Parts: sequence; structure tokens; C-alpha cells
Amino acid sequence: MLPFWLWGLLFSLPTLVLAVIYLRYRALFMRVYPTPGHRLVALCFALLFAALAALALAGVFPVVRPPALPPGPIA
Repeated sequence: MLPFWLWGLLFSLPTLVLAVIYLRYRALFMRVYPTPGHRLVALCFALLFAALAALALAGVFPVVRPPALPPGPIA
């Protein structure tokens, strides 16, 4: 079971990695994503994970808990 802030961190990692590669290693980014279509797909995935990170940090995703024990004696 992960807290909401950890989900947000996990979802934000792909966006951060892509942004760092683009800003720091632009030649590598252009080699990995050679066409405008590839770059558009990379941007869409980065925006998707950024949106998921924002939702996770806002606490939108429910926290999964183990099932509660039923009341009464355990057989």
C-alpha cells in the first residue's frame, strides 16, 4: 500500500526523465525521437504522466487497504 505522495512521485518520474533528457541532452533526444511524430508521442506520454502525477498528489486515487476482518470470533 503506497501513500498518495509516493504514487505522485512514481507517476512524475517519466516526465522528469524526459524533460531532463530534452533540456540537458538535446542531441540524444533528437536521435531517439527523430521525427516530429515521435516527438509528439513522447510529449503526449509526458503530459499523461504529469496529469497522473497531479491527480495522485491531489489524492484522487483511492488507497487500497487490506480487507477488514469480519466481526465475531475467528473459527
